[in-house]
Amino acid sequence: MYAKDVLIEKVQLAGLDAGVVFASALTANWLRHGVGVLAEGHGGSVPWAAYLFPATLVTVLFVVLFRYQGLYSGGYGKFGEAWRIVKGALLA
Repeated sequence: MYAKDVLIEKVQLAGLDAGVVFASALTANWLRHGVGVLAEGHGGSVPWAAYLFPATLVTVLFVVLFRYQGLYSGGYGKFGEAWRIVKGALLA
């Protein structure tokens, strides 16, 4: 039973990371194309379709690299985990 709970926790952590990275990529798209000072041009529509595949690719890359850094296995202190997050993000 314990191994099943650990697996569920790992999947939840990876899913949460994926959701945050995907939302961040789409938010960056919205800021680039749809909002006032940062918008390119004069407030046209936001090209969501053009950014869905790259956002998905970046999301998968982040989750794979975070897995490679051992972030879903736990057992690290706060600074160790923070360092692994920084390394994974820099690699991505």
